[in-house]
Formats: sequence, C-alpha cells, structure tokens
Amino acid sequence: MRVFLSHSSKDKNPYVDYIKEHLSSDEVVIDERSFKRGKKSRDEMVRLISECDLFVFFVSENSLASDDVQFELNEFSKLPEIKTRLCLPIIIDSAIKYSDRRIPKWLSAFNLRHVQRPTKALASILEEIKILTWDKYAFLKKRDNIFRGRNEYIDKFELRYSDRKLGKPIAYSASGFDKIGRSSFLGFCLKKVSKVRSAYEFLSFRLTQLDSIEDFIFRMNELGVGPEVDVSNLIDKTMSEKVEIAATILSSYHENDDVVLIFDDGCIILGNGDISQWFKGILDALNGNIVGSRLIIASKFSYNKTPINKFWNVSLSALSPNERRWLLEDYLSLLGIYLVDEEFEICLNWLQGYPQQVFYLAESLHERGFQETKEDSKTIVDYSLRKVETILSNYLSDPKKMSFLATLAELELSKVDDIIKAFGGDVFYKNFLTELLILSVCTSEGVSREYVRLSEVVRDYVDRKRINADKEAIRSLQEEVKKNFSKNTHGIPDSSDLYFAIKNRIKNSEDIESKYIFPSHFARCMQEIYNRREGDATVIKIALLLISKSATIDDYILHSAYYYYCLANARNKNRDLFKHIDKLKPSDGLFIKGFYYRKIGRWLEAINAFTESLQHNPDNKRAKSELVSALNRVNEFGKAYALAKACYDEDPANLYYAQEYFKCLLYGYSNSNSEFDKKTMEDIISSQNPGDNVRDKSILTCMKANFEFFVNGSSENAY
Repeated sequence: MRVFLSHSSKDKNPYVDYIKEHLSSDEVVIDERSFKRGKKSRDEMVRLISECDLFVFFVSENSLASDDVQFELNEFSKLPEIKTRLCLPIIIDSAIKYSDRRIPKWLSAFNLRHVQRPTKALASILEEIKILTWDKYAFLKKRDNIFRGRNEYIDKFELRYSDRKLGKPIAYSASGFDKIGRSSFLGFCLKKVSKVRSAYEFLSFRLTQLDSIEDFIFRMNELGVGPEVDVSNLIDKTMSEKVEIAATILSSYHENDDVVLIFDDGCIILGNGDISQWFKGILDALNGNIVGSRLIIASKFSYNKTPINKFWNVSLSALSPNERRWLLEDYLSLLGIYLVDEEFEICLNWLQGYPQQVFYLAESLHERGFQETKEDSKTIVDYSLRKVETILSNYLSDPKKMSFLATLAELELSKVDDIIKAFGGDVFYKNFLTELLILSVCTSEGVSREYVRLSEVVRDYVDRKRINADKEAIRSLQEEVKKNFSKNTHGIPDSSDLYFAIKNRIKNSEDIESKYIFPSHFARCMQEIYNRREGDATVIKIALLLISKSATIDDYILHSAYYYYCLANARNKNRDLFKHIDKLKPSDGLFIKGFYYRKIGRWLEAINAFTESLQHNPDNKRAKSELVSALNRVNEFGKAYALAKACYDEDPANLYYAQEYFKCLLYGYSNSNSEFDKKTMEDIISSQNPGDNVRDKSILTCMKANFEFFVNGSSENAY
C-alpha cells in the first residue's frame, strides 16, 4: 500500500515524523523524499498522487495556506476514480474547525475531526490500510478474521450488551490463561454487535500488578483520543482528583467512539478476584448509557465478587475438542493443506486448547509438512506447557543472547528501533528479537507494534538469576532517553522512556523530583532492588517515601511498601520491621516474622510462623521453601521431604527449591544406606543454571561437592 502524506513543511509538529518512523518506507510517500532525481517537483507530485492508495491530508493553518498542499489537493480531486480512492483528512491544529471555508468543498463529505496525538493519527491510517489490503488480498482478510467456537460465551456477551434495563457496561473483561484468546474474543464480540467495524485498530497498552491509577491516566492520555489533560504531579493529587481526571479522559472516548484494549496483569482486577477501588471509582463517576462501552480488558485474574452493572467479566476456558477441530479445519483450508483423516486425528491429539497453538501447528504443517511436524511434535505439545527454563534452553549457554534478554528486562517497555540501535543495529539481534516474539518470550505493543516488552515470567527469571545486562547498550539507551525527553514536542515523555529514566535516577541516588513520577515507578524499583540484592537501605528508603504518601496512593502499592520495608529489615535482622508488620495481611506478616526468626537462628519460632502463614495462604511458595529449610535445620527430614518435593516439582528452575529438595534427598541417602534416588539428585544438579550470580554459583557448587562426597564417596572430587 502506498500512502501519500500531504502536509506543510512549516508545521512544527511530530505527526509526519511519527508516521515516517512507524510505517514502512515502502508504504509512505512524503514529497521530496520520494521524488525521482532530475524531475520537476510538481510533476513528481502528480505522479505520486496518481499512484497512491491512500491520500492523508494533515489539516492545519500552514497546510491550508501552502500553495504546494493546495496543488496536491487539487490534483487528487481530479482523479477519475476519486470515489473508489480513499482520502483521510486529519485536523492537527486545534484552531481549525471542520467548517473552515478554506477546506475544499469536496472534503465536506468526510468526517473531519481534530486528532490530539500522532498515535491516534497512526491508528486511523493503519485501519484504512487494513481495509485496502483486505480488498486487494482476500486471503489476508480471511486469515485475520478466523474465529471459531466460544458460542456460549458470545451469547452471554450479546445478552449483556443488549440489556438496556441494566444499563450499558463501560468495561468488558475476559480472563483466563495467557494465550487462551482473551483479546481475540473481546474484539470479535464488539465487531459482531457492530460496536466497531471489522478492520478497527484497537488502541492498547498493558498494566502490571504494580501499576495504579496514575499509570492508567498517563497511558490513556498518551493514546491521544480526546483533549489532552494535565498529567503532571499526579503523585501529589488526592485519589478523588485522580479518579475525576481518569473519568474525564474516558468520557472523551465517547465523542470519538473509540475503544481501548488493556492487557491487565493484576492492576484493575486484583489477585483476590476484586476490582481495585480506584477503578470502581471511575465507573461510579460515569453514566454507562451515555459513555457506552469504552474498555475491553484481557485480564490475568477473573472478577468473582458481586456483579457490577458497568463492568462485565467472563472467564474463558481452553477450546473444547470440537472447537479445536473447527479452528484447525478452518486454518488448514485457508492455507490449502490436505490431511487424511488419520493424520488430522493425530494432529488433534497434540492440541491442549490454545488458539495460538492451533495456528502454530497449521503454520508448521504448511512450512514443513506432516511427517516432519510429527517427528518434532513435542514442540507442538509443549507450546503452552513448557516452563521458562525450557523456553530459554537454547539461549542459556549463549552470553550474547542472555545479556540481550537482561537488557530488555531493565527496560520494562522499549521501542524496537531504540533497542536495536543500542546494540549497533546488528542483524544478529534483529533476528534474535524476531525469534523471541515468535516464542512469546516478548510481546509487541503500541499502535504499530513499535514497542516490545519482555514476558513477566522471563523477566522474573532473569532478575532472580542476576544475569548482567549489556552495559554499553544501557549507556546508549540512557543517552537516547535523554534526547527523547529534551525533544518531545508535547513536553510529556514517552511511556517507554519514563520508567527507565526514573528507575536509573532512583538507583543512582540522583534528584528524582519529576512531575511525571508515579508510585508504580518507586514500587517496581523497590521490588527490583530487593530481588537483585542491590541495597536494602535503598529499599527501606523508597518504602518509607511511599508510606509517607499513604493518603494519595493505591492500597495495593501501599501494601507493597509495607511488605518490602518489613522484608528488607528482616533480611538485615533489624527489629524495625515490627513497626509496620501489623499493616500486612496475616499470611505475609507471619511469613516475614518466620523469615526474621530464621535469620537470627530461632528455628522453632520460625517453623511455627511459617506453618501458620501457610494456614492462611497454602499457595505461598516462599513460605513453603523457608519452612523446608527450617525443618532441615532441626533434623525433621521426614516432614521436610514431602514439602520440598512439592515445591521443586512445581518450579524446578528455582535454585532455592532445588537446594532444599537436594538436601532432603541427600540426608535420606546418607542416613539410610539404601539405594536412594541418585539419578534425581544428578538431574537436579544438571538442570540448574545460576546465571551471573556469585551466590547462586556457590550454592550449586556446594551441591556438587556434597554429591561427590556423600553419594559417590570421592573426597578428591568433592575438594
């Protein structure tokens, strides 16, 4: 598709640069950049306009006064197939009204609206490109619109959407396992009820568990749908003021009839199945019948409290056997793949009910054929089941790739162009990033997928292994962020730069006064510093700062501050933890008490505290691990064994679980004189990867030494 951008070179706005940056150079036609050498400018304008598929007119005072722009408009209007061609006029100057007499009469039939930010302009262009592409290539339209099954859930959605007695929900949520098809389901439902057209480009962003209302406001405002609001100094505003700002932004989406897709990892719908109080406040502040449906939320957690009229939630299960069959049949038909009945049934047996797994299988059959796919069927079966260690198994011994992953972990959210540039534009890293996206180790975000985010489980793995990021790449990115901050036309930093810049200021003890600093920035940094053991004094300092803001921040972030304050003090055997431990949930408070008692050697008190913590929360992995350690210290090996094995089976990549399970096996082996599970101990040792962490390397080496001495009876190897 060829897009012609008609604009005035005098306009000092980021729209054209943003479009250039996020559309392929093969797609965008921008005046002199696309002119052939030695040709007259006006002749080239005529040629390019006649060849374009989409004509975008950026309306401003300067463009309406420009002779060149007026010439381009006139030439476009002369085209004989004007009715079949697409023109997209976008007002980028707030002083211009749709009724301005300088706008040509033939444009009066078009929907002329002011667009606040280039992100929204790009979304509009991408939507039109999709429509044109579908018209030209029927295959792509069929592929993009494949959706099968979920009939029971769709019926529930339609019934609620049409129930005017209850009023219109403002937000619709679908929860379930990652890759289960939550966002696809919600998008399909809105298109089925004609809320949005089939080619609609949903504006989207992600919220993590440590994000809050400030991040919601910032990201919604950044999308540029409605009038821009003041998002400075949010940390000092009261919760009611922030709710009012968020409600104002969401109301503006009604005027433009836009819907936002949010990937929620525990920010809006909490881990306890409730909705955060601030989000309830936003819903309460809005009239659903007036504002309409504005948010769709692909949520990690399912809402299980009292139903709310303005919020609808469904929890999606895996595809049923029939739905898997239908979806696979559709995809094979689209790709022109024929399987005999026996082959088709074999393929069905590999599927566990994840839509993306079906697409992955069909693509493999298309590229490699049935026989080769069958020989490698384990990769299909494990598509949604493999753990992080398995996913990263091909990279663990490659320092370049692991350093690249660690750099992505530092960034939270980064621009693809910036990260590749930081690594010198090396094609090696471009290909590696593509591979990570295919494996879902990373996900793409943004209007044109210009951002990349490392999966939370992979980030957690990299953080805990203390794998070192590329220092030179980090330095390069820091410089790029400084440039982006200084040149930003709107005066508001890009969200991909914001956390990275502020995190570095906090960690380097620099001046952190900023009107765009949010509680989530401190909370994430506090968590990361604690996990990486980079300074408990800094953790405590950040926690106390957040506690001092208790009147204006979200309850979840405040709880995180109390939690890490107590945890950091406990790790340092400091009784100051008891100042705030009563602010924690019983399971967390008891766990930290047990941790403190374990650190000071009061083992029986530690065992009692960990046991009581698990009575409140049986799934607390850290409490289980600590309890195993404490039981081993008082020679309760039998009690420790079952718990240690359960922890290890659940997360074999966790070195600390592996260490405690290994100890139980070792004590059993050395005390019983019977043939114990020697192979299990060997497997535990061989499966661990300590990364760059000296402490973890020491733990693994001690395990090897104990194995050589007690199991193999070799003092020499042990030494």
